[in-house]
Amino acid sequence: MNKTVLFSLIGKTDPIRDNYEGPFLHILRHFRPQKAYIFLTEEMYKYHKNDNRYIILGNRVCPDCEILPMEDYKNFDNPQDFECAYKFVKNAIDRVMCENENENIIVNVTSATPQMISALYIITATSKRIFELVQVTSPAKKGNESKPVGINF
Repeated sequence: MNKTVLFSLIGKTDPIRDNYEGPFLHILRHFRPQKAYIFLTEEMYKYHKNDNRYIILGNRVCPDCEILPMEDYKNFDNPQDFECAYKFVKNAIDRVMCENENENIIVNVTSATPQMISALYIITATSKRIFELVQVTSPAKKGNESKPVGINF
């Protein structure tokens, strides 16, 4: 039986916002992947290094999941630039596909900037590989009005 692997961009609603789990945790809880790659921009990498929040809370929600921070993108500092986002996200998803040739890959298309999410949609739509794209709605069923969690979690 093939494993399920999650590829998730990480945004300011991850891991939680306003006492609700963010998209990354929500997908872990409901899909139970065996492995999860988290794509960290420069800003999200600083949060990760500060307190390991994505791994700690990810393992609470899905204890059997191996969570792999993609730290090689820690210098990606302009996620609002589409061309740059496309290049970095393409490299990351190519790595996930290469390391998981025969596994089912689900993709979080909710977290991160609109440019990064758009790049992810284009990359997955034009790939020969089949992905399961997962979008998570906000608990309020509208835009987030609460302030995201900052560096001090």
